[in-house]
Formats: sequence, structure tokens, C-alpha cells
Amino acid sequence: MTGRQTPLEQSPAARRVFVCHGCGACCRWPGIVRLTDEDVAALAEFLGIDEETFIRQSTTLAPDRRSLILDMPAAEPCRFLTPDNHCRVYPARPRQCRDFPNTWSAPADYGLECRGEWRTAGQLPDDLPEGRP
Repeated sequence: MTGRQTPLEQSPAARRVFVCHGCGACCRWPGIVRLTDEDVAALAEFLGIDEETFIRQSTTLAPDRRSLILDMPAAEPCRFLTPDNHCRVYPARPRQCRDFPNTWSAPADYGLECRGEWRTAGQLPDDLPEGRP
């Protein structure tokens, strides 16, 4: 299995990546997951439903009314997180999820809950969890 690696910086001196270990902490934090038009299309296709049905069943209007967000009850994990910490829609997960933690406003203490780690490109493990949050 191979895991997700997210580039943080790409400089000649060092390239750092975030290595996800599939703990699911990011999928349990309070907040919203904004959806782009591309996210809606990809998720609907992956789930085998049309976009209108996906929007009706799985989204709501963001509080700022500028986009759709995943419809999730407050203090609940992401609707697509399984009990064993797998992302049910991992291949089609939203851009916001793909970009974790680079573009997130994560809590300052996220490192206490999140088991992921920053490594330089030369220190990456060969076997990482796949289909993980």
C-alpha cells in the first residue's frame, strides 16, 4: 500500500511532505468542508448518483453563502469517514481534504491528535496507509 504525501515546500534544498498515517483526526475536527464544482462532480460520479441528488442529499449552503459545504452535524465526524478510519470516497475526496494540512486553518494543537508527520522526501516510508483520511 502507498499513502498520501502532500508537498509543503519545493525548494532545491529540501522538499517536505506530510505523511498521513490514517488516524482520522482531521475528519473529526469541527469546521466545514467547502466544495468546488469539481468536487461535487467527482463525488457524485464516485457515488454513482447525479450531481443534483448529491447536492440535495449531502450538501448545504455555507454560512457565508459563497459555496456549498458537506452537510455534517456539528461535533460529528465527516459523513464519509468509516468506523475504521477509512475515507469512503478517498479517490474522489474534496480538494480541501486533499490539501490537508497545507491549506487548512487547523487548530494549533492538531499535532496532539493527528498522527501524521512531516518528512523530507528522502525519509519517506515505503508502506503507508491507503484510502485513509
